[in-house]
Amino acid sequence: MRANVERLLVDGAVMAVTQPVVSLSDGSVLGYELLARMPGTGRGPEHWLRRASTFGLRDDLELACLRALSTLGPPPAGRALFLNASAATLRLPEARALLAAVPAPLVLEVPAGSDEAEGASALRAALEPYVADGARLAVDDGGSVYASLELVVELRPGFLKLSPRAVRGLQDDPGRQALVRALAAFGREVGAAVVAEGVETLAEHEALRAADVAYAQGYLYARPAPGWPTPRSPGAVPRPRRGGQVLPSLAGAGDASAACAAVVHHLFRRGGLLPSIYLMRGGRLRCEAARGYWQIFDGMPVDAGVIGRTYATGERTLLRGATASEDYLEAAPGVVDELCVPLRVGGRLVGVLNVEATERLSGAVEREVDACVALLGERLEELGLPEERPAQKLGRHAAGLAELAGRGTEPDLHEAALAAAVEVSGMDSAALCLVQDGRLVVRAAHGPLAPALRGLAPAQLESMAHWTSAGTSSYTTGTASGVGFVGHEELRTQGLSSLVLLGLASPHGTLGVLVVAARATVGVDTEHVSLLELLAAEVSACLRVGVGVRALRDKADRDALTGLGHHGAFHAHLPRARAHAEGARLAVLYVDLDRFKAVNDTHGHAEGDRLLVAVAGAMQRVLRGRDLVFRIGGDEFAVLAEVGGDDEALALGTRLRQAVLDDTGTSLSLGVAVAGPGDSDTSLLARADEALYLVKRDGRGDVRLARTPA
Repeated sequence: MRANVERLLVDGAVMAVTQPVVSLSDGSVLGYELLARMPGTGRGPEHWLRRASTFGLRDDLELACLRALSTLGPPPAGRALFLNASAATLRLPEARALLAAVPAPLVLEVPAGSDEAEGASALRAALEPYVADGARLAVDDGGSVYASLELVVELRPGFLKLSPRAVRGLQDDPGRQALVRALAAFGREVGAAVVAEGVETLAEHEALRAADVAYAQGYLYARPAPGWPTPRSPGAVPRPRRGGQVLPSLAGAGDASAACAAVVHHLFRRGGLLPSIYLMRGGRLRCEAARGYWQIFDGMPVDAGVIGRTYATGERTLLRGATASEDYLEAAPGVVDELCVPLRVGGRLVGVLNVEATERLSGAVEREVDACVALLGERLEELGLPEERPAQKLGRHAAGLAELAGRGTEPDLHEAALAAAVEVSGMDSAALCLVQDGRLVVRAAHGPLAPALRGLAPAQLESMAHWTSAGTSSYTTGTASGVGFVGHEELRTQGLSSLVLLGLASPHGTLGVLVVAARATVGVDTEHVSLLELLAAEVSACLRVGVGVRALRDKADRDALTGLGHHGAFHAHLPRARAHAEGARLAVLYVDLDRFKAVNDTHGHAEGDRLLVAVAGAMQRVLRGRDLVFRIGGDEFAVLAEVGGDDEALALGTRLRQAVLDDTGTSLSLGVAVAGPGDSDTSLLARADEALYLVKRDGRGDVRLARTPA
C-alpha cells in the first residue's frame, strides 16, 4: 500500500479536473472547483489521502495534487478557483509558492470541524498569508451544521458550502428546506454566500432557488472534467423575484431611508453582491444604506473613489478587475468588479447606487442594478429626500472650521463660526462676542438680527456672559412671556424672540460668548443645545489654534534680529499693499547702510548687530501707521508706504535718512519709486533698485527718486 501511495507522488500520476460553480439566478459561472483524480487506481482522492496519512505522506500527496492543479493555467474570464487543502499543507513553503503562481482569484475551502485540536485561531494564522494576497475563504460541508456555523463566525468566510447529503431529495423534505432557508439567511447576514454541492436533479435545483441559495454545483450542470467545462442550463425559467420583489418593499417604504434599505436588501439577497446607496448632503456623499460590509466609507468627497467620480461626472462606472484601478477604495476583500450608477430624482442627480461584486458581474446583474436605480429614483420623488441631520451639519462645519483655523484667517473663521451656529441651530442670527483688552466686544454678527446684536452695550454683554460664566449654557424656554438678563427688553423690542448663549472657554479662562438668536419663538431642547455646545467647543479650539497659527506665521515672517519682516515677507506683502492702497499710490524705498562692512570689520559683528537694530528703530519712528519696513538683506532694508505722489515719497526718504543719521551717526543711501498706472511689481522694484544704484555710484548718503512712467 505504501508503494501504491508513493507511485502517486511522481509527476503526472495525479490529474487535475474542474467543476463549475454556477449562479442559481442566471446560470452564470462564479468559478470552478479544482479536483484531483488518480487514473487507473480505481479509487478517489479521499481514499488515497487517508492511506497517505497512515504512512506520514499526506502532505506529500497534497503537494502532488497542487502541482497537478497548477498546470491548468488561467480559467476563462478571470473566474475564481475553489480549492480544498488542509491547513498543515497550506503552511508549507512549497504550497505557498505553488498557489502564488495560480493565475486566478483563489477560494480556499476549510472543512467543517477541521483542525479542531489546534483551534480556529491556529487555522486563521495558517490562512492569513493567503487572505493577505486576496484569497477568500469557504467553509465546506454545511451539512455539519453546528461545526460549520461556528467556523463561519470565527473565520468570516465569503462562502458556506452545503454538502450533497443536505441537498439530496431536498424538494421532498420540509424540515431540510427550512434548514437550508435558515442557512441562506444566516449567510446573508454574515456576508457568506451559500453554495450547494451535489445538485443532480431539476427538482433539487428548484428547491434551492426557492430557499434563496445563491450558487450550486453538481452533475446537473457539469461533471468534473479536464479544462474548463461549460455548464448546462437546467432549463428552469428564472423566478420573477429578482426583478419584481423589490417593488412591494419599495411601495411600502414610509420614507427615503426605508426605500434605500429595501433596494440594498433586495440586491444583497441575490448573493455575491455588496450594495450601498450614497446621497449627497452638505457637500458630501453620505451612506444611506448598505448590506454585507463590516466597515464602510462615509462622508465621501466628490473626488474620492469610484463613488465620488460617478457622482462628479454623472456617468455610470463599471470597473472590471476593480482592485487594479486607481479609483478603487478597498472596504472588503475578494472584490472582483464594481458597478456604480448615478441616482436621479426628477432629473436631478442626488446620489449613487454602488455594488461591489465578489464574482464577475453578468449582464443580467447590471440590468437589475439599473432597474433598481430607476425604481428607487421614482419612489424617492414621491417620498422626498432626507434632510441633512443637525449632527451631520455639525460635522461638516467642524471640518471647515478646523481648516480655517489652520490658515489663521481670523475674519473668515468668525464668519464660518456664525454660519455654522445658524445652520445647526435652525435659527436666523448669531454673534461672536470675544474678550478684547479685558472686555467683551462683538467681533462679528450674522443674520437679520445682526444690527441689534452689534449694538449690544458693554453692560448687556457682561450680563449675557454672566449666564455662561459657570460653564453652563443658557437658552429661552420657547414662551413669549418671562423675564431675562439685564437689557433683554431692548433686544426683544428689536424683534428677538429666542436666544441661546454658549460660553467659549480655554484652559486659561473665558474667550467670550457665542450668541444664537431668532425672530421667531423657537423651542430649544437639551439634545439640540448639546450639539450647539459641541460647536462652541470646536469654535473655542479653532480660535485658539488660529491665534497660535498667526503667531507662528508672524514669527516665521520676521527677521530674528530686528523683528522686521524679512525678504520673503516683503515680496508677499507687496501685491497686497498695492491692492489696498485705497486711492493713494504705493511707494517703494530701497535702503542701504553706507559702509556697513567697515563697522563689522573694525568693531565686530556684535556692534554691527546693535547698529542694525538701532537703524530699524529709527526708521519705524518716522513711518506712519500703515507704512511698513522690512530687512531684506544683511544691511539692506525696504519700505512700503502710501503716498500722494512723487514729492511726498521723496520727502519720506529724506526724513528716514535724517532720522538714522541723528540717532546713530550712520548715513543711508535710498532709491525711491512710486507705482504708476502701468507698473508691474517687477518694474516698480527695478526702478527703485536703479535709483539706489545711482545714489551709490555718485558717492552714497543721498536720496534719489526714479522717474514714474507715464
